[in-house]
Amino acid sequence: LNDNDIDEPNVNNLLYEQSRADNSFQIITCRNINDLISIDGLTIRSGNANNTSNPYGGGLYNYYSDLQISNCKFIENSALKGGGICNYNGHPVYINCKLINNMADIFGGGIYNYRSTGTITNCTLSGNASTYGGGIYEDDSDTKVSKCTFSSNIAQYFGGGIYNTSNYEISDCNFTENIAEISGG
Repeated sequence: LNDNDIDEPNVNNLLYEQSRADNSFQIITCRNINDLISIDGLTIRSGNANNTSNPYGGGLYNYYSDLQISNCKFIENSALKGGGICNYNGHPVYINCKLINNMADIFGGGIYNYRSTGTITNCTLSGNASTYGGGIYEDDSDTKVSKCTFSSNIAQYFGGGIYNTSNYEISDCNFTENIAEISGG
């Protein structure tokens, strides 16, 4: 907001970089919306969900809503969970999106899905970082992922590309240079 964000070369430092403290907590928030919401062609950058009362989804926070997100870019967003996107009991559809250099302190640098059902198609997740699930952290959700690219995502412990505790269907995806210090690069 103050147009004073400094370039932070280490994605792991985004959430706590002081020049980002005045940024919007969530760039887009969808709460309890029963009709399908369609968002197309936006670039969502530098959201910083560092508020302790709602530290989810620096770029997009979806709470009990149906979304179709197409041709969007989520870049350098940060949060405790879901640096780029957090879906909480949502029904998201992502088509042709890019999630690049997003950071979550705990779960899902790119995307955090909790009790959500959705699809991710023809998307790129690259350079995202988190403690668990650098690209995606999937928790008690049912997601179908197809024709996606996961590259250079980093998890401190498990799941550089994807960390999954749920029903998950992956088809025709590419995984390159994802890293997890303990398991599941």
